[in-house]
Amino acid sequence: RGPELLVVTDELIVKELNRPNAKIDIVNFANAHSLILARFGVLDKTLVLKVAKHTHFNALEAANMYVENKLVEYAQPNFIRIAFSR
Repeated sequence: RGPELLVVTDELIVKELNRPNAKIDIVNFANAHSLILARFGVLDKTLVLKVAKHTHFNALEAANMYVENKLVEYAQPNFIRIAFSR
């Protein structure tokens, strides 16, 4: 195997908190910050959000906003792994 590179995409993965209205809070926050709901239910209580092209932040910054606002159990950018052959 050759070297690998991780690239941050324009998507982030968030997991709902275990409380009433958690998904609604996530979607409302997304709408307020120009994030697009890409997919529901990838895994249990997990959503994939996409950062709109006209925003001034990336997926890593968006994930941090969700965590700092205590809206999710976790949030992380969606990475693509690029492997190079030797």
